[in-house]
Amino acid sequence: MNLPSWLVAIVDLIFPRHCCICDKFLKNSRFLHLCDYCESQLCWITEPVCSSCGRPFAGDVSTRVCLECRVNPPRFNKAMSLWMFQGVAREIIHKLKYKSGEYILPDIGAMISKNQAMVELISQGVLVPVPIHWRRFFSRGYNQSELIAKVLCKIAQNSTMKNLLVKKRHNRSQTELGPEARVENVIDSFAMRKNVDLPKNTKLIVVDDVMTTGATVNECVKQLNDRGYFDVSVVTLARD
Repeated sequence: MNLPSWLVAIVDLIFPRHCCICDKFLKNSRFLHLCDYCESQLCWITEPVCSSCGRPFAGDVSTRVCLECRVNPPRFNKAMSLWMFQGVAREIIHKLKYKSGEYILPDIGAMISKNQAMVELISQGVLVPVPIHWRRFFSRGYNQSELIAKVLCKIAQNSTMKNLLVKKRHNRSQTELGPEARVENVIDSFAMRKNVDLPKNTKLIVVDDVMTTGATVNECVKQLNDRGYFDVSVVTLARD
């Protein structure tokens, strides 16, 4: 909910807000829980990037597809992320994911809305959050990918969110594993719900918080592909 500026000023006098990253008092910040300095420290992903996985290129490029995607083409059509997973971005996502940081979502939404390419990618699409196992949901109380998808729906035109996937296995966290082990860890971890009746040409956008090797989103996209859905892209807040 957007409060009038005068009301925010009154509330700030009574209950001064602090930056959720550096803990400094927020004064004249564009955000509710993030100071302008910390926002300026985010490493935004900009062109040139791989046209497939969205990984940034360094320097001049003669191709729009990175070596990794040429050797191991991903199952999704296109992936896009806001930031590199470092510094302030890492702290924002860790607070959202592990420290009941839902309060940061309005600021995340404000930053997403500045990325016109991402807004266009998700517009008129069905957003599919990467699911978590019910045990993890019970301990955490929410699925951060679903929260991100809901924010995206508010920003993009005519987009909706549907929980098309379920997590079948309560496996180890991907953060504990190396690249090869990540791929093995998520095999047969997800399934598509049986009662899905969307047209096969529906534009689907798999949503997650971070993409590292792409193993998790690839396994999710595989489930969608196996049911005949091939117009599938990926959006994450950050990538490693």
